[in-house]
Amino acid sequence: SLRFLQKLWLNKNALRTIPNGTFQTL
Repeated sequence: SLRFLQKLWLNKNALRTIPNGTFQTL
């Protein structure tokens, strides 16, 4: 779904800016 793709994209961007440990909890 589009919402899933948007969430995946946001998580991908987050991975660039915050530690992996934090990324895993999003």
